[in-house]
Amino acid sequence: MKDKNTKTLITAGNDCEIPDGVTHIGNHAFWGRHNLKSISIPDTVTSFESGCFCECFGLTNIEIPKSVTTFRSMCLYKSGVEEIIFPENTSVIEMYAAEDCPNLKRVYIKQQDPKKLKITNGAFGDGKGLTIYVPWSANDDSNEINEWGATYATIVYEYIGD
Repeated sequence: MKDKNTKTLITAGNDCEIPDGVTHIGNHAFWGRHNLKSISIPDTVTSFESGCFCECFGLTNIEIPKSVTTFRSMCLYKSGVEEIIFPENTSVIEMYAAEDCPNLKRVYIKQQDPKKLKITNGAFGDGKGLTIYVPWSANDDSNEINEWGATYATIVYEYIGD
């Protein structure tokens, strides 16, 4: 069901499709859809609200369009994702956004300017077994990166070109 005034997907139907024109995947919209394996996200979506894909254990792959800038708390919590690529326009990744994802091994942060990105402490849990790839341009802000709360994660600085 979609809220016509705010263009927020409030709850997902059985077909698990996100209608065109939706700008926000609402709080808990897909929560507990254990059999959800993949989903197509329209490029009109700008935010993943709290818990929107929480406990979607079967969701191993998610392609996030460049339009998404905001990832609220627990939006991918306990999901089955193996890899997350946060687009270059990402501005917010909140606490527990991708915590407790047992299959998560790689996170790519494409935002070139770390000062334009707010990642709350604990966004990726403790980071055990996780590698976070960040642009080489973030190398000067490594103290800020270490404060993201992924204490045990490996941080890899890489050139991200066109």
